[in-house]
Amino acid sequence: NDIQSSSAIQQLLDGQKHTPTVLLSEKKDKNHLIQLFSHDRLRNLIARNDQILEEEMIITVEKILRQNIFGMEKYLTWGVEFVKEPIVDSTSKNQQVQKVGEFVRTLQCDERFVRLAEVVADEMIMNALYDAPVDKTGKPMYAHLPRTQPVKLDKGKAFLEYGSDGRYFGIVCTDYFGALKAQTVVSYLRKCFLQDDYQVDSKQGGAGVGFYMIFQSISQLVINIEEGKQTETIGLIDIRPLYKDSKKKTKSFNIFVRS
Repeated sequence: NDIQSSSAIQQLLDGQKHTPTVLLSEKKDKNHLIQLFSHDRLRNLIARNDQILEEEMIITVEKILRQNIFGMEKYLTWGVEFVKEPIVDSTSKNQQVQKVGEFVRTLQCDERFVRLAEVVADEMIMNALYDAPVDKTGKPMYAHLPRTQPVKLDKGKAFLEYGSDGRYFGIVCTDYFGALKAQTVVSYLRKCFLQDDYQVDSKQGGAGVGFYMIFQSISQLVINIEEGKQTETIGLIDIRPLYKDSKKKTKSFNIFVRS
């Protein structure tokens, strides 16, 4: 459905409470984003720029119908090889971010895309280290800590993976805590959009600002959740257009929850 107004969105989502709904949007202004993210049931938003991206629509519908939601390979050309690294120690974060930047630089795209990829990698790693970990009762373990305090994760609890098919640079962070909830992400983004841009600073820390920084840096944000087991955050950056043209394009946002 092509969205027109906040009331129309609410009426649509209320009328489809038990049916997944895909919204199409060609607007990018801040007020429109505030309207969109004011609805806690927002799950699938596909950018309608020059045209509806058929492959994105097909991937979205297939994931909804088949519940096979995990994996970045769905969004890139078949056969792409990915770099995969464990996330285990906050003291290694800068080195991992640097490696992501070096990878994107080899793609010979605008240097500003390199910086965007580094921002996304930095925020994903920080979220995995500080916000994702919970104990056996579901209580956050490190979210209360300042981001300057070193932390470590048990081996196999979180991974960073990235690659490119020449069209998109894709990066994914997977954690095996599964504590993130869909409505929480929507709430995070709504709160950040409501703030003045100058008030949203990554130094504030926290998952809310982290997801906002990721969303502002990519072309498409995908979050796949199996509650209590796994959370997968995927960021796709379209490296084909000129940087100035890419900044004008609408962004896609998808959350899939395996029931």
